[in-house]
Amino acid sequence: QQQQQQQPQQSEQQRRRLDECYEAPNNWHLAMTGKNTCSNDNKFPPSWLNPSMARFFQPTCQECCKEMFPRLNPSDCACVDVCEQEEEVPCATNDPCCDRYWHPDVTASFTCTNTYSTDGTTYPAYWNDNELMVGTSMFKTVEDCCNKLTNGDVAKCVIVEAEECKTADGDGGGEDEGSVTTPTPTPRPTTATPT
Repeated sequence: QQQQQQQPQQSEQQRRRLDECYEAPNNWHLAMTGKNTCSNDNKFPPSWLNPSMARFFQPTCQECCKEMFPRLNPSDCACVDVCEQEEEVPCATNDPCCDRYWHPDVTASFTCTNTYSTDGTTYPAYWNDNELMVGTSMFKTVEDCCNKLTNGDVAKCVIVEAEECKTADGDGGGEDEGSVTTPTPTPRPTTATPT
């Protein structure tokens, strides 16, 4: 049985942030957004709430890992705890990029960027504000984007920060130390013929 809660009117920034904690006694389940991962987020098929699917939900991440990945070394199971995250610091009013998601640039191989597109230039416009894309194509951090895009081989990842974010005060999305940054996306050739 799932409890429904009314939420107060949210600002645009708050609406785009994730409210993803699945609050239930047994809230740890197979994560839909990562390999060998358990999470307590609310991203799972509604059919899992059927009583016959009770084994999909466990009281702890460790028990979830044991149940979902019985042949896996427990240290190889990742735990994504969205319920215990620190409260996010609100964006500074002069930071246009604080609440931007990182996503693959569909015009360049192994490239993550935090551009915002409404016309489908660097990613399909339907990804915007689409909760189903969060964790699969839209990510809160560049690290998560690179990890997903390169299947864990993050050394391959090229990070391109949106121009309007480079001069913004505040985090502007941030980057990992040692990451590669290029000023603009560099599309890879789609044909074998040089131009």
